[in-house]
Amino acid sequence: MLHTDFQEASTTPDGGSPDERWALVLRIADSSYFCRSKRLRDFLLYVSRQCLDHAWDDLKEQRIGCNVYERRADYSPAEDNIVRVQAGLLRKKLAEYFAAEGRTEPVILTIPKGSYIPAFALRDACTASADPSVGKDDENSFAVPRFPVRRTALLKPLAAWRLLSLVLALACISLIVGLAFRKAQLSTSVQRSVSPLWKQLIDENHRTYVVCADAALALFQDVMHTRVSLRDYASHDYDAILARNPEARVLGQFLLKKQYTGVADTYILQKVLSMAGGLEDHVWVRPARSLSVEDFKSGNFILVGSSRSTPWVELFEPELNFVWDYRSDGHFYIRNRHPRPAEQPSYLADAPGYNATKTYSIVAFVPNLNHTGNVLILGGTSSIGTQAAGEYVTGAAFEQFLTRMPEGKLSYFELVLESSALAGEPKSSRLVAYRTLG
Repeated sequence: MLHTDFQEASTTPDGGSPDERWALVLRIADSSYFCRSKRLRDFLLYVSRQCLDHAWDDLKEQRIGCNVYERRADYSPAEDNIVRVQAGLLRKKLAEYFAAEGRTEPVILTIPKGSYIPAFALRDACTASADPSVGKDDENSFAVPRFPVRRTALLKPLAAWRLLSLVLALACISLIVGLAFRKAQLSTSVQRSVSPLWKQLIDENHRTYVVCADAALALFQDVMHTRVSLRDYASHDYDAILARNPEARVLGQFLLKKQYTGVADTYILQKVLSMAGGLEDHVWVRPARSLSVEDFKSGNFILVGSSRSTPWVELFEPELNFVWDYRSDGHFYIRNRHPRPAEQPSYLADAPGYNATKTYSIVAFVPNLNHTGNVLILGGTSSIGTQAAGEYVTGAAFEQFLTRMPEGKLSYFELVLESSALAGEPKSSRLVAYRTLG
């Protein structure tokens, strides 16, 4: 089972304004299905309110346990699974409500599996199944409420961006659906990969989080002509950036409410699952925007994307030699802090696009913040480079790289790849620089 925790997708029809969605929540909470279960009712009201207020950090298992079930602030969800158990009951009650008492509701509320974030969508768009809440693809649902945008003079540009966003989302969803079929074909009897890298990244004792890039953030930076720091991203503080460019403010606010990932991310996710060897249940998918610094203190992570689209990469850059940077003319590139003979001080790719012929990637394997798990970073100067990084670590070329490790044992490392591209796809890659760490 693949677990997803995405907050938004534009492929789901609008579930109404925040007030209309809250009115729906209150009708459900006052129904016969919840009036006799105070805790489930409180659970529903809490997660719905936080969702509509965009308080994503409060929609985590630890916070729900404390705020709804009065657990201590230091309680361990791994030892006390009350939130997960109650979430299962909540999904069942919601399904029963919309199948009976709420069968005429035009908008359906669900809590997708693997997430505690409510999703609102028009009934016709949810599913053709008689059970609108627990469908076959719940665990792969990326839908949550859409948010209204004020109509301004930027209406036409906004419409264009919406169309572009829809195309991107449809491409991603189609790949994810295909991924679901791929999952079904993976047998639990598949042998574990012989690569020591994947044995350390996916194991029975940890969750491995595949963190997909925040494509909307990359678009936001292009529109606002600026770079978002990890500090601003972690605190969701964009006021100063929006104030500096009032002409693009509305479009910037629109993008900040959206959350998309790219084709390269879904490609890498498929590759990761192919390396899981029967441990797919331990692989979870998280959007970059839903995380906090605290999350990176435990568990294993695969960060997909550069620091431009996945700012959490910056957490690990102090220990790295190859880092992402911007030139004075705004071009994004890889900086080599301490070049060795025959190495370049910087690696600048062709301008991103369908006709790009050269791109660069960083692959880094480092410990998490508390050294209790591992982090794999896969990012490129473009989506082509990111895809090339995913191909490299799951292919034979990476096995050859491992022979360069001291005594043939896996160490923490970082490397730079140069990849040629043809018609928007990586064609071949070669290792141009690397370091072992620690």
